[in-house]
Amino acid sequence: MADKKIMPAESGVVMRLTHSSLLINLSYAAEPYKVQTKVMEWKLPKVIDPNNINPEIEFLSSFISRMVRQYKMEGELVTWIIPHQKSRMKSISIPMNLEVKADKKEFNTLTKATPYDFWKEHDPDLADIKLAEIRSSLLTTNAEENSSNLMYVAVDRLLTRLYQNLSLQSNLYPVGYIAEDQALIKIVESRLSRVQRERPFAIFHLSKGNNRIIYVNAEQVDVAQVNIDELDESLLDDIPEINEENKTFWNEVVGRISTALKTATNYLLEEAKVLKFENMYFISDYDHESPFFGLLRENFRVVNIISINQQFEYISVQKPLDKNSFMGNDQGDINFYGGSRFIPALGNYSLKYFSEIAIPNKVTSAPIMNFHEKAAFIKSNFEKEAAIKKGFYLFGLLLIGALIFSASLFTLNMGGNHQEKQLVVSEKKLERLKQAIKSGKAEINQKEAEYEIIADLSNGQTNQKLFEKLIRDIPKDVELDRVIIRDNTFQIFGNSLNVMSVNNFYNTFMQDNNFENIKIDSFRRKDRSMNFFELVGVIKT
Repeated sequence: MADKKIMPAESGVVMRLTHSSLLINLSYAAEPYKVQTKVMEWKLPKVIDPNNINPEIEFLSSFISRMVRQYKMEGELVTWIIPHQKSRMKSISIPMNLEVKADKKEFNTLTKATPYDFWKEHDPDLADIKLAEIRSSLLTTNAEENSSNLMYVAVDRLLTRLYQNLSLQSNLYPVGYIAEDQALIKIVESRLSRVQRERPFAIFHLSKGNNRIIYVNAEQVDVAQVNIDELDESLLDDIPEINEENKTFWNEVVGRISTALKTATNYLLEEAKVLKFENMYFISDYDHESPFFGLLRENFRVVNIISINQQFEYISVQKPLDKNSFMGNDQGDINFYGGSRFIPALGNYSLKYFSEIAIPNKVTSAPIMNFHEKAAFIKSNFEKEAAIKKGFYLFGLLLIGALIFSASLFTLNMGGNHQEKQLVVSEKKLERLKQAIKSGKAEINQKEAEYEIIADLSNGQTNQKLFEKLIRDIPKDVELDRVIIRDNTFQIFGNSLNVMSVNNFYNTFMQDNNFENIKIDSFRRKDRSMNFFELVGVIKT
């Protein structure tokens, strides 16, 4: 690529899976009229469903591992953008005024002690999520009705575990799972003018299996699905440049999509009763989005549909693969299309704004909702590791300085009164230096102790409790399929001839003080006359 002026940027690996690609953003740098980001795109050898990666986990793990090795990304911290269908953002009203201290205290107690039981009364979709991880942010309160309106997202913990396993198997460290809707809202709003930010707006995200309109105003967020036929979706992967020969055909395809978009827009305006909006911003996960956008503007007239893609500059860091690399034969030049599909992931960075609004927007100003439970802990560990290494380096330099100084004293001429006085002075300096070294050693010992605490988690010293437990207490009628341990959290998968044995196995963990947060799921297998179970819990440290 041609040389480009690189702006000061925030670095960080953010990944997002689409139906056809793995998209990676590596940086974010913003100016008033341009955003610069370093990106990579790895085309998947087959089409996948990003809303259901479980069947593809082995394939994706192998695929991403090759990319990590190719670009020497081993050990990098990575944030994942979770698709909309698995992280639906919505507004929820609860019968509490969270500006009242008593209601706020009760809300905090209920959402910490029994979050699932509390939220399922207000979100009927929560019944489909077995282990829900929930985040919310206050938008408005109504003192007369004693109610509050919150922005709310729920994500299945089983999904975050899949992304965790996918990352760790690829030699990456996951530190974030971010809802796609929130990331998209934040980055789009950051590129609008002051007037546009103060008015309601919408985003049309053309994404296979996740086509939708996201409506945003200062105190409300709403999402309407755009129901596009699967055949039309598959055609969009191969949309060419439009000419007189093919324009009629593609006009018909885009016309049907435009009708679906109009239906979703009318739903928001007429049934959801949102405030009227004038602008809808277009984001697409497909290659060659310009021909489609041109036809869409001709067919869709309900509101202004706008592309902000021209505000973004994508710097591809990809390179052709060498024929002698582990990947196989030389693939030649890489076709890089850029496009707005790289925009959603940018919402995870620390965004820059170039205008101030008079009307605060509580939707866009809400903190990013990270569904990784231990993100801060992992980042802290990496920071401590760097500090400990720095302490060792300083101690080494101090020790070398002491040795050099001692050697210089040894070579002094010991004769004469003048030399004796110098020796006395030097000995005093050496004593002070020894005291400094002693103090430095104490500090290093403290750092080593902290490092041991961190290393205990990776070395798995607490795991011995689990292994001894399995050897001692596993019932005869229970056979284990596999055991997964991450940090001090474990998952045990297996089968049993009867439910009683599963319950007995579960009870031994409940009665053991070495374990906590024990949960179990069990169901009858259709293929065999056995009971499959999954037992999860935490090893006390």
